Amino acid sequence: MTTRIFKYTLERFGAHSLPVPREATFLSVQSQGTAIVLWFAVNDEDMAATGRTFLGVVTGGEVPDGCEYLGTVQLQGGVFVVHLVREFDH
Repeated sequence: MTTRIFKYTLERFGAHSLPVPREATFLSVQSQGTAIVLWFAVNDEDMAATGRTFLGVVTGGEVPDGCEYLGTVQLQGGVFVVHLVREFDH
């Protein structure tokens, strides 16, 4: 069984549906240039992608119930601060 690390990029704030496999393990969220980037460890046997929803929330913004906090990213030298959360599957 082989595990690979994949990168997914968010280009803007708000809600994003990304094709992340359901069994993928979240590793990190950071800024890369002007984008918000998430890294996941994915087992080769679990490569089937499903839509998972992630939200970029500004400080003071509303976080819907049932979300998991993943991390905070500063963009443009700290001018913009975004808190990333993942919605749980319903």
